[in-house]
Amino acid sequence: MKTSFDYHKAVQSINFMARKEGNTIDKLKLLKLLFFAERYHLRAYGRLIFFASYWIIPLGRVCSSIKDIVEFSDSLSEKERTYAQQFLSPGDTSSHAVASTAAVDEDEFSDTDLAALEWAYEHFGHLSTDDLVERIHRYPE
Repeated sequence: MKTSFDYHKAVQSINFMARKEGNTIDKLKLLKLLFFAERYHLRAYGRLIFFASYWIIPLGRVCSSIKDIVEFSDSLSEKERTYAQQFLSPGDTSSHAVASTAAVDEDEFSDTDLAALEWAYEHFGHLSTDDLVERIHRYPE
């Protein structure tokens, strides 16, 4: 079983949420939705989806590795950047969004991974970014 950050699943999770939002999603909203998906998956199935590490910032938990992907950060390896560019494009700096440019490769996911992503979007996708930030602060971790 993999126990280190899985950038393929991370890219596809970003892509999944962007597709749910009509192909473009606010970066902060995305980060919150993926936290909820990973938290749900860990509690329901005893395993993380993409084995992310989270930082605590004033706006709540943020997965630094996923943040690096959506911002096409210089810290990405060439392999990670090339993979991400097959499915995603950065929004312009004023939009603070990331866009999906290709269909989600669902082969990267287990059935439970997809169920957790669906669950997170179904339960929290309708909320604004501000509401998600407020909601995430209610959780003990």
